[in-house]
This record gives sequence, structure tokens and C-alpha cells, in this order.
Amino acid sequence: MKWVSVIVFLFCGVKVCAQQSSQKKLDEYLKVSDHAYINFEDLKSLQYGLKANALAKKINNSQGIATSYYYISKASSTLGMYENGLKYAEKALSEKFTQTNIDLKLRLLEIKANNSHDLRLYDQSRKLSREIINIINGSDKDSDILYIKLLSSSYGNIGSTYYYELNSLDSMKKYTAIEMALLKKLPEKDAYERLSVAYISQGDNYLKAKKYDSAFYYYQESRRVSTQYQANFPLYDYYAAMGRFYLSSQKFEKSLENFLHAEKELVQFPQESNALMDVYKEISGLYGKLGDKKKEKEYLLEYLRKNEEISEKNEKNINFALNLIQRERQMQTIIFTKRFHQVLIAFFVLLSIFILYYFFEKRNKKRADHQTKQLLDEKESIIHEQGKEAQILQQKVNESFEEIVLLAKKNNPHFWTRFQEVYPDFREKLLEKHPKFRGSELTLCAYIFLGFSNKEIADYTFKSVRTIESNRYNIRKKLDLPTHLDFSVWLRSLVEGQ
Repeated sequence: MKWVSVIVFLFCGVKVCAQQSSQKKLDEYLKVSDHAYINFEDLKSLQYGLKANALAKKINNSQGIATSYYYISKASSTLGMYENGLKYAEKALSEKFTQTNIDLKLRLLEIKANNSHDLRLYDQSRKLSREIINIINGSDKDSDILYIKLLSSSYGNIGSTYYYELNSLDSMKKYTAIEMALLKKLPEKDAYERLSVAYISQGDNYLKAKKYDSAFYYYQESRRVSTQYQANFPLYDYYAAMGRFYLSSQKFEKSLENFLHAEKELVQFPQESNALMDVYKEISGLYGKLGDKKKEKEYLLEYLRKNEEISEKNEKNINFALNLIQRERQMQTIIFTKRFHQVLIAFFVLLSIFILYYFFEKRNKKRADHQTKQLLDEKESIIHEQGKEAQILQQKVNESFEEIVLLAKKNNPHFWTRFQEVYPDFREKLLEKHPKFRGSELTLCAYIFLGFSNKEIADYTFKSVRTIESNRYNIRKKLDLPTHLDFSVWLRSLVEGQ
């Protein structure tokens, strides 16, 4: 039997050496993919992400598979292949490694939320952003820099979906304010890049509302944080924002001056072709307003040229990326075939070993029975732990309910925000029934949903019972509810689908 042990030992030794070599190459592929993405080389990042993924699958490395899926998803999304980005993000989330790595899971959910937004799947984008928020709020790392950045990004994304889907500038302002408050928890030097963009968004909000002083303030804040921590920070977003600012206030020469500054900076960043194309269009229009027909035509031609160039480049990039995906699929087929052969060989080796040891089976039967009992005990233990986890989950649900009830009784200003976090579909489903509900009416519906009587609501909100009864009657009338229906029961049935 010694020769069998020697063969097994040599086989294992060769396998370990091969795995170490493959792991080193895998780490190198992942590093190149990450570096390429940081340097705006999206196709290269995708290519090396696919290489890393094929190798990780070959050596059955869950961490490598999940991480390479993440890089493939990121690069695909940047190339505008949103469906592909969503597909690979989903694959990464299903990997065993991702289940135990909250950082990677949150980054993947952020990709899915952003891609859903770009695909105009606004409801899905909001749900994913809220999932990120809930995970972070339920962790003990909600003060980490990464987590605060993810939180701020998620709130900003939610506000954006409400604006683009429902044209709700108020909602956008609300969530942008939360985004800004979160970023300001960080030292400016750690958040200045995101702050710069957030200040531009805040300024755009005020510009849309024609509040020029506030818009100007936030645009200047964007420039301040950008240049304070990085002397050569690109300011094309700032100059484009100021161009829009002066254009809105009919100061065409100042607007043109800023858009020309934006153009000067943008030509240094090839990856910002879309932004440069938009700037060409604005400059052409401004020269037209100022009566310079020659310059108007010159920049219009630049706009058309850049538009055609981007279309051709996008088509080329996407075709190349699709070829890479196809090549990866072919590689997976080859890997599957090789793995099948390896499994077949391993099966015959194991079968031979089992035959050699067959005559020792009776001697080891008692030991096998003991192991079987241990396995059953372990399964029972797992079932018991799952039961405990279910109890803990129910306890958290009860605690959330008790929390919002307590906020309601104290008339706490955070009651409505926290209520929406616990029951995220409440507001949307009521607005589907009557889109013109006021905020105070929605809040009263929340009190009724929680089961409070008119007198209790009046006591908690410092209003008269008659006022509450009148408001309640008006809401029922707007919803066209029959008098025999219990309002509280109807609300629960609407929100919880009972």
C-alpha cells in the first residue's frame, strides 16, 4: 500500500505548486484590471477581468471569481453595457465569497443601483439604494469612510430617481441635503472629490429653482474643495456649471467665457468626450446669440464631428467588448471540458482506491456509523441555529415597529423619515391612489396605520380631536373609501398586500 501513498503524495504536491502559480497570475490579472479602470482604460480593464475570471474558475477560487466579476461589471457599466454590468454584478453577488464580504457586496449593489438608474428602472434603483442604506445602518461600520461615501451616494441616487421619474425637485433637494450632510461628516480631504460633485448638484437644484445666489454659492464651494486639496484638480464641471449659471441669467459673454474654460480643460481628458461634445454645442449656441456666425458654425461643426466620433468609438468599443465576452464564453466551454476530464480521471482513481480498501469496510463500519451520527447532530444544530436567526430577525422587526411608535408618541421630527425606512412602499402606494396628498396627510395616514385613535393622535401632535377627525374624513373622501371599511385595516392591506 506504500506505493499508493507515494503516488497520492506526489499528485497532491504537483497540484499545490500549480495552484500557487495560478494564484500568483490571478492576483496579477486582478491588479492590472483595477489599475486600468482607475486610468480610464475600460476595455483593458474588461479584458483582464475576463482573464482573471477564467483562471479563477479553473482553480475554483471563489474570491477571485467574485472579484473578477466585480471588475467585469464595473468596466461593462462604464462602456455603457448596463445589462451586462447588471448580469455580472448578480453573478458576483451569488458567489460564496461575497456572502461573507460586506464591502464587496455593497460595491456590487451600488453598481446595480447606478445601472438600474441609467436604464431608467427607477423603482429598482431606489430599492437597491435603500438596501445599501439598511445594510450599512445595521452594521457596526457606519462611521467608516467607505460606508459614509456609499451612504451618501445612495441617498443622492434616490433623490435623482424621484427627480427624473416624478419631476420632484423637492425630493431631490431632500435627499441631496442628506447626501451633503453625510459627506460633511468626513474630513474634507477624504471626501473632496465627492463633495465637489455634490456641490455642483446642489447648485443645479437651486439654479432650476432660479435661486441664483444659492446656486452661485454652491458652485464656488465646489471649486474651493476641488483646488484646496489638489492643485491640478480638473475644473471642467465647475466651469460648465458657471456657464449654465450665466446662461440662465442671460449673461451670454460671461457664460461663453466659462464654457471656453471648460473646453480648454476637457480636451486634456479623452475619456470625457461626451462632456466636451455638450460644451461644443453650448459654445456654438452662445456665439449665435452674440452674433458671431463664423464661430457659431465652427463650433457647431466641432459638435457634429465629436458626435460622429463618439458614435463610432462607442460602436467599436461595444463590439470589441462583446467579442471579449464571447471569447470568455468559449473559454468557459474549454474549461468545462477539461474539468470534466479531470473529474473523470479522479473518479477512476478514487474507484481504484475504494476497491483496494473494500475489504476493510466492515472494520470501519462502526466508525462510519459514528460519523453519520455526528453529521445528523450537526444538521440538527444548523436547523436550531436557523431557528434562532429567524427569531432574531422577527425581534428586529418588532424593535423597528416599537421605535417608530415611540417616535410618533413624542411627535419626533424624525418620525416620518424613519417610518418610510421601515415601510418604504407606504408613501408610493398612497400616492398611486391619490397623487396630490400633502405631506401632513401622509403623516396622519402613518399614525392611523400604526393603530392610534383620533384622541391619541390629537394628544401626540398637539391638535384638537375635531381637527384630526376632520382631516381623517377628508383623506377618506379623497380615497373614496366606503364608511363601513376600517381605515387602519385598509391601510395595512394596501401596504402589506394582505
